[in-house]
Amino acid sequence: MIKRLLIFCSLLFITNCTANPGMTFLGPVISGVKTGNIYQASISYGSGMAIKDIKKELKSKKQKISNKNKIFVNNIKNGLINPPIFLTYKIESVEISEILEPEPLP
Repeated sequence: MIKRLLIFCSLLFITNCTANPGMTFLGPVISGVKTGNIYQASISYGSGMAIKDIKKELKSKKQKISNKNKIFVNNIKNGLINPPIFLTYKIESVEISEILEPEPLP
């Protein structure tokens, strides 16, 4: 029981650390210290920043689509409240013609 609680708390701690903006530099620092390779640390930092930019761009596109959907729904609602008037043609006379050949019965 205690082991499960300890695992749960550690997972909760690990996932909460990633949400903190101050922890952004922690990953590249750790990889730089472990490997001693500054290039790998800079790639780690650069990839993190690229993913953050992509997330911002996707969020803004999602917001634009959401706004367009709201405008579209409002236009439909306004169309249902005040429907457009369609023009019709007036029929003055109807002419009925005679049947030339009667249809055969089955």
